[in-house]
Amino acid sequence: MLSNKEKDSKRVIREKASYRLAMNIRLIAVSFIVFIFILTTRPEILTEKLIFSFQLILAIPFILMSCMSLSKMGYSKRSDKWKGFSWFNFVIGYAFLLNAIGILIAIYVNLLLAVLFFSAIWILQIAYSILEVSYDKFAKWESVLKDGFFILLQIILGLLPALGVF
Repeated sequence: MLSNKEKDSKRVIREKASYRLAMNIRLIAVSFIVFIFILTTRPEILTEKLIFSFQLILAIPFILMSCMSLSKMGYSKRSDKWKGFSWFNFVIGYAFLLNAIGILIAIYVNLLLAVLFFSAIWILQIAYSILEVSYDKFAKWESVLKDGFFILLQIILGLLPALGVF
């Protein structure tokens, strides 16, 4: 029999998983909308900009796997493993989706705005992590690793392609 503390902990895990799942489902919808937009306006971009196509298309299964992991996390005895797997898939899928949007901004709007888009993401992510660490000192290294991985994905697969490096 679970104690009240354990029941509360499980309830919190389920609630967090539910909120994250709802957000991930919205991100999948955004991915499909961007994909349909490209198919209807300028489908040749999918063959001209393979790094863009690669990320837009792969964002969907990574975010979907994060959703499936979150569902398991809410009801599994070992939620920590599902949480880690969900986070890993989410970060990759989320970075791919934002990279695809940033590359589209560079193509359709303006290179400077694409750089501003990526910069805003990084500044806000770092600000979020600073706030998180101020509440939980143990989250410091975890935040540094997570943010570093996310920003590295964005620089290599988002900013550099937007700048035309590859």
